[in-house]
Amino acid sequence: MARSVGEMRHLQQLDSRVKFSVVTDFPHEQSFCNLGVNVISTPPTFRPHKAIYKARALEWFRCQAQLHDDDWVLHLDEETIVDEHAIEACIRFAETETSFDFGQVS
Repeated sequence: MARSVGEMRHLQQLDSRVKFSVVTDFPHEQSFCNLGVNVISTPPTFRPHKAIYKARALEWFRCQAQLHDDDWVLHLDEETIVDEHAIEACIRFAETETSFDFGQVS
């Protein structure tokens, strides 16, 4: 895991506006404590209407995040690899996109 920690910290230094949060259904704070990320555990009592599994956790994040109109959120799953290219592509998209509330970066 040491390699992953170093890579995560490097990605955070690409742009001070980039923040990483891990949203989980289970309290795994120890698993992520050395990554320098915000770990958000979804309470088992949180039961939004029509949202289960991953959608339930993402809804909890949305409710807790206190996002602003100019914030962008990139939802990833546990298999996604985030590298410098991906971060830079997301930043470019957010800086130049003006006509959509959502988008896809390739």
